[in-house]
Order: sequence, then structure tokens, then C-alpha cells
Amino acid sequence: MLLVAKYNIIYCKYHALIYGILRNKAKIHRSKTISFRSYKSFDAEVFKEHLSVAPWHVGEIFSEVDDKAYYWQLLMKGIVDEHTPMKRMRVRERDVPYMTTE
Repeated sequence: MLLVAKYNIIYCKYHALIYGILRNKAKIHRSKTISFRSYKSFDAEVFKEHLSVAPWHVGEIFSEVDDKAYYWQLLMKGIVDEHTPMKRMRVRERDVPYMTTE
């Protein structure tokens, strides 16, 4: 909203003060938090080595398929989390319209 007005100065009959007031507020863009894996210090050879020495055979002691799957998932997630840790970052919920890739 823009308000424009004219104010007559009493002591000067040839000059009037013209002023404007801009009453727009910037839209606040909320942020959201995303999770991702950091590959900054990932070494593929060390990762393969840890996968090869992991105790995969221990999962065979379980008789239920769900228990075997849970053990495999737990073991794999532990190795992956060690080599590529989860990180969190705050980003804009939506991009602002005046910022483009061009």
C-alpha cells in the first residue's frame, strides 16, 4: 500500500512538501529441515573392507525371517552411518520468485 500526500508549508507559498509512505511488508518464507547423508569423507575402499569383515553369518542363528531381516538391516545401517553420517540442514520451504537459475 502506498500513501502519497501533499503538505503545504505555511511560510513558503511556492513550494509544497510532497511525501510518500510505503507500507508493504516482506513476505516471510518459512524454513524446513531436510536430512541427507554426507559423503564428504567417504572412502569406498574402507567401506568395502568393513562390509567384507562384518559378521553377516550371525544372522543365520535366527529362525524367523523377520529377525534375520532386522539383524541385516541393523548391521548394514550401522556400517552406512559410520561412513556416511546423517546431517540436517535448514532450507527455504519454497524458493522466492525473483531468484532463478538464469
